[in-house]
Amino acid sequence: MKTIALIAYAVSNRAGSEYAVGWDFVKHMAETGLYNITVYYGSCMPGTMGKSESFPLLKNVTWKCVELPNDLKNKFFWFVRCKVYYVFGFYFQFKEWHELVFKEIERDNNLKKYDVVHYLNPIGIKEPGYAWLLNIPYVWGPVQGVERWPKCLLPVLDIKGKIEALIRYVLQNHNLKHSIRLYKAMNRADAVISATPNTQLQLKAIFGKESVYLPENGLRVEDIKRSCSLKKYDKTTKLEIIWVGELSNRKGLVLLLMALNQIQESLHNVHLSVLGEGTQSHHLKEYAIKHNLTSVVSFFGKLSRDEVLKKISNSHLHVITSLSEATTTVIWEAKANGVPTMTLDHCGMSGVVTEESGIKIPVISLAQVVNDIASHIVEIIREPAIIERLSAGVIKTNSLYTWDKRCMVFHTVYQDAIESHESRF
Repeated sequence: MKTIALIAYAVSNRAGSEYAVGWDFVKHMAETGLYNITVYYGSCMPGTMGKSESFPLLKNVTWKCVELPNDLKNKFFWFVRCKVYYVFGFYFQFKEWHELVFKEIERDNNLKKYDVVHYLNPIGIKEPGYAWLLNIPYVWGPVQGVERWPKCLLPVLDIKGKIEALIRYVLQNHNLKHSIRLYKAMNRADAVISATPNTQLQLKAIFGKESVYLPENGLRVEDIKRSCSLKKYDKTTKLEIIWVGELSNRKGLVLLLMALNQIQESLHNVHLSVLGEGTQSHHLKEYAIKHNLTSVVSFFGKLSRDEVLKKISNSHLHVITSLSEATTTVIWEAKANGVPTMTLDHCGMSGVVTEESGIKIPVISLAQVVNDIASHIVEIIREPAIIERLSAGVIKTNSLYTWDKRCMVFHTVYQDAIESHESRF
């Protein structure tokens, strides 16, 4: 049984996104019985850093919460995070958190001798941490590089969104290409996993680093067995479309609303359920009112996970309009229910949505994206059998993304990392 030091800053069995990435990895890798895992975590719910959590008992798993000191410096960074710009405050704190994690792992390694150190999440590549400095086989990933917000879609953003896109483009690209610590960490890593096809290309082009492509999350077999069913749509009912996520500039819901506005003559055949809330909630609801979409679009706000899954199960089509994303958790929830996804053809979605199981919208221009979304919705209304065909494709391809398959990949990566480390040191 191998001993693993797992750096999973975000982990929770109750939250989604990065938290689900952490929890699902720990749970499924522990169930293989091949690993004794010590998890060094820092957050178990959004908006926290260094907060203890009582997790369900998992065999062969030890939880270690690494907490930041409640000193004046961190109080200042909390203020920056909440009142100025979240990213600035977070990454100053996140860097300090990694310094504490490094010391914890170094101290524990003197007692139990880890076989592998695995830096799991957050998947963003901006902060490389310090654990790579240890003389232990080092695995990093799945990681996401810089998924640029498509320039052609920036006109749909408000002023704040445009400023955020500019900051991300300048700072993150600069960090990716000029951070000495990032360069050293990437080249020191014995194995790297890329979360998106674009990241795999970036790592090769910028660092000359080969990596394994694997999305950051996958499908639970028990969810597929419980929920997956063939979806059918006919003209006697409305086409039930579902959109799930934070109502923010980055998630791009306005693109879908713009598309619906173009097909006013077909709207009596469509219903859109929007699940989530955020800074753009008021603006998006005002858009729906202004363009006579209130009878078509229902804003449900933030719901419990069980409620979200029920609404996904009752839908015919799931839509993702994110301008920047890795491979969002909701895509796996849709797949587990047999619901096909229509998405922009970029970021992590380009790697998991196929012509057999969904619809990918090329990103060439704003008008083209909106027109393509609209035309595909009209095409489905005219040819309802498309939903059944795509749903069958989802069911057929789901086996490619199960956690059983993912655990096999991680096992191979660990073995390769150990062999690579032994050959270098």
